[in-house]
This record gives sequence, structure tokens and C-alpha cells, in this order.
Amino acid sequence: MNAPAGADAASARGRGGGNNAWLVAWDVCRRLPGPLAFALGRLGGALMRRTDARRRAALTANLAQVLGPGTGERALRRAVARTFANYGRYWVEFFRMERFGKADVLARVTVDGLEHLDRAVATGRGVVIATAHIGNWDAGAAWLGAAGYPSAVIAEKVEPEALFERFKRERERLGLEVVPLTKGHDALAAIMRSVRQGKVVALLADRDLTRNGIPVEFFGRTATIPAGPATLAIRGRAVLFAGVIYQEPRRGHWHIVFRAPLEPPATGNLKADVAALTQRVAHELEVLIRARPEQWFVLSPVWRDAAARPAPGAEAARVRR
Repeated sequence: MNAPAGADAASARGRGGGNNAWLVAWDVCRRLPGPLAFALGRLGGALMRRTDARRRAALTANLAQVLGPGTGERALRRAVARTFANYGRYWVEFFRMERFGKADVLARVTVDGLEHLDRAVATGRGVVIATAHIGNWDAGAAWLGAAGYPSAVIAEKVEPEALFERFKRERERLGLEVVPLTKGHDALAAIMRSVRQGKVVALLADRDLTRNGIPVEFFGRTATIPAGPATLAIRGRAVLFAGVIYQEPRRGHWHIVFRAPLEPPATGNLKADVAALTQRVAHELEVLIRARPEQWFVLSPVWRDAAARPAPGAEAARVRR
């Protein structure tokens, strides 16, 4: 599930001079027969792994931290390759979702922990889902809309305008409110209004895009993650829990897992309470990421100290073997 159509995915779509190429890829993958489209996705993932040394090194360091020090180089190399293949699948699935109606989405998603979402919605309060770059967070957004939950997502404004508008229309077609993340626009205030209206808001919480996040213990090291979910939960009196959507073995099918709600601390010190609740969010995300680490698509460093990164050239040498 996600801020599902979150800023991280959107920025990847709109980065650099090849923005129009995303529109071309969208149309090609939408029209091709499924087996051929997914074969191209695997090829694209493999090419990214081979040619993008920066993202390959970041993913290798991130997975090494998640998998633990007992993971051998060969096992780590295989995990990196599978993750890039799954990432290629993510993009093909995202492009092809434009073909789906609400009934198609509902037929392709199974859910564990639905009672947590339904009970939270029944309270009449807002609901905040802290999610991660796992599986297919855009399918999570689609499911929220298709299932009839009043929901809002944040989407970073990208260029060209046609790309952002197509993305926005796709989310709105399935019943989602799209809050643009642009300079001069207070997205947090807008999403707070959605929470106070009793809507479901899903926010990507495993990557600190602003570098202004909260320091937490995350897989045994200190990292920073966004304070947004905890801040919304405390200030908006919303129900907060973690949830993700995994890729299932059958392509174009997904499985959502919602964790139990997190009770916010109530010391009266907002800064301390947000920090404590953000740490609990981090622990929940650890559980969900550990379940399927090769579907965790964070291609930039999570742990930024020197010890968290491979020695220069070491990861590239492993891939050449």
C-alpha cells in the first residue's frame, strides 16, 4: 500500500531528460501481450543492475544490512539480481494497471489484517498507513480506491505536465484524492485536512527524501525516516498502523498485509511523542521488509555512514564475476 502513488515513485518517473520516454514505455507496456511486456521488464531491471553503478551499490548496501552479516557475497549478489528483476516487474505492472477497472483490481488483491483497516475506518477518525517501497505500492493505492475507502495520496509534481496529469487521472479514476507535492504547496497541511475528514492516507515511510526525518534504529543501525505518519496520527488524532503490498508469484497479483494499530504516546511533549512513535513505525516496517526483502526497492542509501556502504569498487567487482 502506499502513499501509494508516492513522491519517490513519481520522482523516478520524472527525472532527467528522458521524461517523455516514460510516456512511451507506459504505452508500449500497456499494449504488448503480457509475457512480452514482463520479459521486457526483466530485461530493463537487468540492464539497470548492470549499468547503474550508483543504484546498484546503494541497493547492495541496503540489502546487506537487512539480510545481516551472515549473508555471503554470492547470496547477496543473487538477492540484488532478484530485486532488480522484481523492480522491472513493478514498472510493467504499474503501466498495465491503466487497463484495469475496479473489479479487476479487487480480483487481483488479497488482504491479511483487513479487520485493522475496517475497525479504524469505523471509528470515524482519520487513518494513516505507514508503508514502504515494497512490491507494488501503486497497486495498493488502486486497491484502496477500488475497495471504496475514502483515500488521499501525495504525488510529487513532475515534468512533463502530461506525465503527471496521466498519473493523476489514473489515481482519480479509481476514487483517490491526489494531493500534489510542489514548491509553495503545503502538502502536509492538505493531507492533514484529509485525515481530519476521516479519510485513509497512506504515506511512504521508509525513505527520508528531505533528510529532515527522525533518527531511528532500523535493522540495527541508525537511519532517518519521515516523521509524517506519526505527526499526522498525533496531531490529527488518527489511527496509525503499518501496511505493505507484496508481489505475488502470479504476475499482476498482489497481497496486502496490515499490521495492528499503534497506540500513540501521550506525554504532552509533541516532539518526543513523534520521535517515539516514529521508532515504533520503523520496527513495524522492519517486520514487513524482512518478510520479502527482495521486493524492497530503495535504490539510494538508507544508512549514510561510511560503514554502511561497500568499499569503493568492491560491489562492482562482485557483479563482474
